[in-house]
Amino acid sequence: MQTDNPKNEKIFSIHLNSNKAENFNRFTTSFFKKISNINFLEIIVHIDKDDNAMKEEIDKLNKKYNNSIKFIETDIIKNFNDSWKPINLLLKKTSKSALYVAVLSDDITIKTNNWDSALIKHSLLYDNDKIFRVRCSQYKYHIYNDLWECGYKPDFSFYSKKWLDVVGYWNPCIGPDTFQETVSYYLSMYGKDFKRSIVDDLLIFSGEETLTNLNMKQRIKRTKLGYKSFCELISYKIQKKSFESAYLLAKEINKDKKIEIEIIKVNYISHTFKNFIKKLKYFHHRGSEGWLTSSLLFNIFFIFWCKIDFFDKYFIFIIIYLEKKNILKKFISNKEQYSKLKEAIKHNE
Repeated sequence: MQTDNPKNEKIFSIHLNSNKAENFNRFTTSFFKKISNINFLEIIVHIDKDDNAMKEEIDKLNKKYNNSIKFIETDIIKNFNDSWKPINLLLKKTSKSALYVAVLSDDITIKTNNWDSALIKHSLLYDNDKIFRVRCSQYKYHIYNDLWECGYKPDFSFYSKKWLDVVGYWNPCIGPDTFQETVSYYLSMYGKDFKRSIVDDLLIFSGEETLTNLNMKQRIKRTKLGYKSFCELISYKIQKKSFESAYLLAKEINKDKKIEIEIIKVNYISHTFKNFIKKLKYFHHRGSEGWLTSSLLFNIFFIFWCKIDFFDKYFIFIIIYLEKKNILKKFISNKEQYSKLKEAIKHNE
């Protein structure tokens, strides 16, 4: 099925960071091979400064796919918590004709033939204001009843370009997926007409898993950085930006109606107090329930441990020892968490 676009203007713009040429090749090839017309897609990627391997890969792919890949190179990513910073720069390079934008990981590949046709049909649902998103990840059916869920179960989506034009940026902190999930969370509070999330059953992806192929040291580092970034996301400072963004979207949706809408705000004291109480059982409230991870003492220990790196090597030794003695699974009752720890131990060998 050919998407109707006689001028061959860019309709889809996908943004990402990548420093793995092999991954980027697999990612890019999957999207271009499965689209009805390669001229409808642009991929805009941020690479590390002087990453010649990535530049060579981009050059080869551009020869194959009509120069549809743009890139910027910087040295601003120092660690995982810096990965959000280039994403807003990529948004600025998006073609004006684009209708859909998405931020994805280079671990992702798409399996759906003519995925563009599956997406484009959704644009007719909100043709008046063009504010919507298409949910397509493993969490696409999840209903967010709590703000914290947006931070640990974000749904990567294809957003209408209008959505991002109104908000003005992908994110003010780490992650575009988590921040925009909180924006959608607040937007839905304005009522039925403001619930602008469409679930798509046709789009199928692989590579959605997180924290894979890490050894124990890397996993611990990512866990600590993840805690810090999660705390920043749910902070009042960032959530203020989020509910203000939701209000801008709601105003745009409502602009042709005579009834004024009032901004839905978050109370600073209430929000801060709830966060403090929930952090005392951080793992429990972010979906890692278990007799150890739900323990108040364990969570308090973890908060302090995130600020100190000295004991990491001893902690790794203990974890590996407990696994060798077949005791670790008795401490880690959460099966998913135990499985990821076991994988990290395997990569540590």
